[in-house]
Amino acid sequence: TAFVTCYDDGTVLHLTCIWDTNCGVVDIIATGLDGPMGIALSADGLSAFVADADAGRVVQVNLSTGVTSTLANGFSYPFGIIVRNNSAFVTDTDAGRVVHVSLTTGANATIASGLSYPQGIAFSADGMSIFVVENTGSVVQITRAAAADISIAITIHVATTFAALMNYWSSNWHSNYARS
Repeated sequence: TAFVTCYDDGTVLHLTCIWDTNCGVVDIIATGLDGPMGIALSADGLSAFVADADAGRVVQVNLSTGVTSTLANGFSYPFGIIVRNNSAFVTDTDAGRVVHVSLTTGANATIASGLSYPQGIAFSADGMSIFVVENTGSVVQITRAAAADISIAITIHVATTFAALMNYWSSNWHSNYARS
């Protein structure tokens, strides 16, 4: 099963595949978004968090009812989003930053800035680092001092052939999804 955002029509879809051979079951979960991009699921699987790019906000979607609510505003162009524990981390592409958002209060704070159009975002296996793909082909590593620490960010630019591949992928992949 996967949840997919559709930028052009402002929807969140639920795609169900049966043994990877019958991927024809699609349910519209939410409508009325303004350019949804990245999507991530809550740990309990009851909510999805969506980077609603053209609206400059992060939206929480109740996956059973489809009800949407704004979790955080003030983004230039939120693109990628990841969720861990009670936190979301969002790439704000046009502002060149990564933002931490509390999933309980919606409070947000910039944890890295000065980036070149950050797009894709992922956690390391231990959750201590966040990797961000810039549109320049660089991968930026943001390392946290402790699992709960989101205020101290150290960035290291790593230019590799992997970075070029990730840049190509983030620039050319038009479906945004989260698997449950």
